[in-house]
Amino acid sequence: MLLTLMLSAAGCVLLFMGIWGATVTMPTALLAKNFPEDVQERLRSRLERLPMSPKRVLGWIILALLVAGYLALFIIGGIDGLKRSFTFGQFFLRFFTIGAVIKAFDIVALDWCLLTKTHFFQHYFPETEGCAGWQDFGYNRKQQLRQCAVIVIGSAVAARDRSMNWPRIILDGLSMSLVFNAVVGVGFLLWPQAYSTMFPREIRQAAAPWVDKGEVRKMKLLLCPLYLVMFAYWAISAHCAGMAGFWNLFWTGYVEMTLVSLSDFIILDCWLPGKVRHMIKGAERCKAWERKEWLMKLAIPEHGLGWTLLACPTAGLIVAGLGALIPQCVI
Repeated sequence: MLLTLMLSAAGCVLLFMGIWGATVTMPTALLAKNFPEDVQERLRSRLERLPMSPKRVLGWIILALLVAGYLALFIIGGIDGLKRSFTFGQFFLRFFTIGAVIKAFDIVALDWCLLTKTHFFQHYFPETEGCAGWQDFGYNRKQQLRQCAVIVIGSAVAARDRSMNWPRIILDGLSMSLVFNAVVGVGFLLWPQAYSTMFPREIRQAAAPWVDKGEVRKMKLLLCPLYLVMFAYWAISAHCAGMAGFWNLFWTGYVEMTLVSLSDFIILDCWLPGKVRHMIKGAERCKAWERKEWLMKLAIPEHGLGWTLLACPTAGLIVAGLGALIPQCVI
């Protein structure tokens, strides 16, 4: 436990030094995306004319050292755990504690204290003095929630049993991603108006008068068995590959469902909407078809939170449950 706390403290120091160094050197304008919107607006003229200089090169070196330092923290913790024959739970507790302490430091010491109670950033960016965003604690709450989810998932993946068959998991996830998108695509061609019930609110409301409840039932009868087939296939494939144990099977299903989510996001959310708007009666002129609107109001919340925190864990639980039943069925 002492090493875990020491690594956590080292991570907090690394985070503060990295933010300080990046603030002074500003190696890339992308870092300003972490500031409140009014602050970003005030910084726009400065960021648009960032010249290449030794200071910016130093900034990139600082960022590289920050990444290397974080990798070193988890490598040191992992090597020590292997020497001590840590179980999954012990590995998970160590990695989660490190991530959680660093995130708590980020929220309390940096977002609350440094951002709203001091003029640390205004000292380096005087043109932002007086911006209301500096007093808006919680302006980045969605980003923080996503990062908290990543900490939990990353800790569990890093703590996984080494007997997991990753090539098989990735192959199964990609193959079911292909099947999923193909079946969903065929269903959309058959009953496009029914699919509008899963689109952004503006499109749902505009298309509602032309939605046939019978087609909606047919759509559900197509999609629900699709999920069951995917879960069963993943459980059987994992069993045939020799993977066993609740956590192994849970993370197998979780990762495979994440690959489906990623393919859904890329194909059905980023690429398809603009090409099918003419097929949804009553909603052809909706602003929600625009890529930014679609992503912000549906795709990113759905896949960043809904799938990550609900759909993927559910898939993991079902695959683990089916995997536990398969040996009994075979016998």
